[in-house]
Amino acid sequence: MYNHVALLPNLEKEGAYTLSLEIIKRLKQRNITPVVPLALHEQLRNQDGVFLFCENLLPYLSLCIVLGGDGSILAASKHTAPWGIPILGFHFGRVGFMAELEKDELHYLDDVLDGKSYTVEERSMLKVTLPHGKEVTALNDVLITNPGHAMLDADVLADGSLLQHYHADGLLFSTPTGSTAHNLAAGGAILDAGLQVISFIPICPHTLYRTPPVVFSSSSVLTVSSPSTRSGKLDVVADGRVAYTLQEGDSVIITGSEQKTRLVRVKHQNVHSLLARKLAESYHKSNLYF
Repeated sequence: MYNHVALLPNLEKEGAYTLSLEIIKRLKQRNITPVVPLALHEQLRNQDGVFLFCENLLPYLSLCIVLGGDGSILAASKHTAPWGIPILGFHFGRVGFMAELEKDELHYLDDVLDGKSYTVEERSMLKVTLPHGKEVTALNDVLITNPGHAMLDADVLADGSLLQHYHADGLLFSTPTGSTAHNLAAGGAILDAGLQVISFIPICPHTLYRTPPVVFSSSSVLTVSSPSTRSGKLDVVADGRVAYTLQEGDSVIITGSEQKTRLVRVKHQNVHSLLARKLAESYHKSNLYF
């Protein structure tokens, strides 16, 4: 079933290298070729039977194993989503809602590799159309903001009709997956990960009345029309990385993407219980510093 499996570890995380070696061992025992990034490949000192990760190998991958936090899975999704490659994540981050397994749950990997009970969950993504025909995708969210923290002005349109003019610190568009990230911190609603919707919320709008989040169908076409700011510079940030710097008169179009991020699930946890536990753990860790 598996011929080539990508292993993408965040080697800055304690224990990630050691776990990587054990995973490579288990892959080789099943005659599966591990495909690893350059940083790991160099540490392995050109170990036989380990391929270097590159774009040309993506069509041949049947699974991608990620060791890290949600940020590592977001980065991996840029490579895997266009090819429908499922991701199995091991959690090395702070909170982490996307990784399925903890560091000490390697036995679940054996179940996946041996074809035992597991499911693949599809997560919706955003497609962002930028000036000059450039397109990017996002699994979590898209933020339009001024890097110098100046406020912006913009019209937001939904399917060609004006929603509202905003004067705010930023404009945030999130998937249900991203609803537990920046969206949650900004006061947005937590959305069931299986929904096909886009959540929109302005960041710190300058207004006397409360500006609630708005939830659209993923088929909606949302346009940020000619956003402007005093400094003249606005960034489009997709999943935490600057994707484009807007010039005066530029517009941005956001809608649901045909691409999906596929996440392997083996523990069959209740998603609502998991969410409550993760948020409680995050709150507990935050209060350890006070």
